[in-house]
Amino acid sequence: LNNCSLMVRRPALEMIDYIQHVDLNKPVVKAFFYGRNGCGKSTSLSHVIHYCGKAGFLIVNIRFPSALVQSYTGYEASTYKDGRIDHPKDAMEWLIQFQSQNSHLLKDLKISKDCIWNKRESSPAGTSFSELVEFCINRNTYASDCVAILLREIKKLACDKKIKVLVSVDGINGLFRECVMRNENKKLIMNEDITLIRSFRKIIQTNWTNGFIVGTIDELANEPGLRGSYTPNFVLGKKGFECLDPFIPVLVTKYNTKEMYNCLQYYQDYNWLQHPSSKTKKGLDEIIFLSDYNPYTLTRVCGSR
Repeated sequence: LNNCSLMVRRPALEMIDYIQHVDLNKPVVKAFFYGRNGCGKSTSLSHVIHYCGKAGFLIVNIRFPSALVQSYTGYEASTYKDGRIDHPKDAMEWLIQFQSQNSHLLKDLKISKDCIWNKRESSPAGTSFSELVEFCINRNTYASDCVAILLREIKKLACDKKIKVLVSVDGINGLFRECVMRNENKKLIMNEDITLIRSFRKIIQTNWTNGFIVGTIDELANEPGLRGSYTPNFVLGKKGFECLDPFIPVLVTKYNTKEMYNCLQYYQDYNWLQHPSSKTKKGLDEIIFLSDYNPYTLTRVCGSR
């Protein structure tokens, strides 16, 4: 549609209200969207990220970490510690996204410790985040370690009240999905040995302040055999639930009648719905019946055949 719009919905407003009233001097609060597939959990998360970006938060955005434990290619042995696994390409893409979302803040943020990359190259204490990110984007062998360093420094700066941080994880239960990769000895790799997974798990701990952790609990981030329910207890599993507890659950439901007609009107205004029948009550009723008020299904029903 050559447009980027978000429908203002109650779940996102509820989450934003929590963020507005949270006490940043206390350990970080966790709150997660959950609901049936296609109801708008990721879109609600995008609304919250947009709000926090405008409100001056440093954004640490993590998208579907389950991909890191399913990659049969694209990983390699860590240069930092034996037995660890790095994902150079994924880490580089994360750094590019991090740089894009926080470019206005990174020049003023400095690392507190020296980083020795090899015998000839290092980043001394006082190096800005922007310089560190640029260095590791150009040398993606070190990108996974750079992510770990940045997240460690972000927690420290937040505790020192120099920044306020929003950590967002789309499909946070993917951090606890069983890894399918094997090492050179044909043994399964443990999640704890994947550099990015270790780093992302550390940033969602509650041992720091001046931040807020938000995300989605998405059954699609689980193994196919663990998708029988959308409730947090089922989707997270015992290990994930114990790690994230306590948190605030926010249910994302299907469209109500007003939201459904609002969306259909939007599609008509941008000529996505052009058939004359789609502008009649009978035609709209048929579209609503076929989509069952599900936002994603609605896009499929209204989409090109």
